[in-house]
Amino acid sequence: MEPTQSKATSAGAISLTRCAFSYHYDGRAPVFTDVDLDVPRGARVVLVGANGAGKSTLLRIIGGRRKRSAGDAHVFGEDAFEHTALTLRVNLVTADWEDSLTLPVRQIVTAAVAAASASAARVAQLLDVLGLAPLLTAELHALSDGQRRRVQLFCKLLPERELILLDEATNSLDVLSRAALLAFLRTEAEARGATVIFCTHIFDGLDGWATSV
Repeated sequence: MEPTQSKATSAGAISLTRCAFSYHYDGRAPVFTDVDLDVPRGARVVLVGANGAGKSTLLRIIGGRRKRSAGDAHVFGEDAFEHTALTLRVNLVTADWEDSLTLPVRQIVTAAVAAASASAARVAQLLDVLGLAPLLTAELHALSDGQRRRVQLFCKLLPERELILLDEATNSLDVLSRAALLAFLRTEAEARGATVIFCTHIFDGLDGWATSV
């Protein structure tokens, strides 16, 4: 007889059943209703839709930042909102970030490395992928939007999470930086088995990247 796997171990990455969200308690003016979604571990998913369709809200429900109004939302077999330990397994990267700091980039990077307890190899890999080495001596407030975004992505992607959710987090990157990031995310999925959901309206460089859309 084969050993029985626990629900959390055997489950896929994401399972939504008739998931709905509304800002009103009575369900009026819903953002979306009856969303069914199953995402296996290791998948690379591109999430697309018109402005206001609810993409960001959906990612925040999956990431445990919002509670659904109806239906079920599970991540790795656990309730996405109620199971708070999922915060150590899920990484939500949004376009929002405190980029008005006057700290040196090196100080921000050093603090992120310490907080993530990241290996030297992973630190070096992300510094190279995001091209941060030339920026380490600069002040964050003196950088361009794209450069500040690269600092943010370094800090957010440093911890090795099993589920990576990116919500329009690459819009200010140049073509080369975006291509390098997509290659890194593909490696995260193929080498580590991480699941990636990438919400974007920019499709350059995505040919052949996603396992589903």
